[in-house]
Amino acid sequence: YQHMYFTCYRHSVYGACVYEFRKKTKDINVLRKLPEAGIILEERLLKVTIKNVLSKQNEQVVIECVEMTPEFEDIKNYCQAKGAFLTGYANGSSQRQVCIKDILYVEAVDEKIFAYTKEQLFEIRRRLYDLEAELAPYKFIRCSKSFLICLLKVESIRPALNGRYLACMENGEEVIISRKYAKHVRQIIMEEL
Repeated sequence: YQHMYFTCYRHSVYGACVYEFRKKTKDINVLRKLPEAGIILEERLLKVTIKNVLSKQNEQVVIECVEMTPEFEDIKNYCQAKGAFLTGYANGSSQRQVCIKDILYVEAVDEKIFAYTKEQLFEIRRRLYDLEAELAPYKFIRCSKSFLICLLKVESIRPALNGRYLACMENGEEVIISRKYAKHVRQIIMEEL
């Protein structure tokens, strides 16, 4: 048997995962089969060009790619979310613009919808299912009947009782992932990693 060592990289907006494999094989052609299984054998570094502009109005991100892959779609959605806002109400009456990238999770309580950031909560006067569709490109997913969580803001997930899970958010709060949605959440997370 030959010993072959190789490293594969899988990149996403959420970070690069690096895996090292040690493979015993007689067949050197095993390496040719790995890309078919979705394993990338070489790190592909993208060219990054940064150009200073004189005003905020001229700021932009240009994506040049051979095809729009899910990774490039994630980059596009991330960049678009930087300037995306929801209208929220703080303290019951004062209207504010809430930046989507700051929202950790959304909760429905007694027919009211609240968006939680690290420091504050805002009432959003919309339906939860409308927000679910609007926020999906920004990596928000439904985790229970009354919650949407942002996968980008989840620090960890741990099992709870009766097939449920707890998602620990960046602000330290824990959100329940119900049994009904646990499989879907797990599937989405596995696709993203």
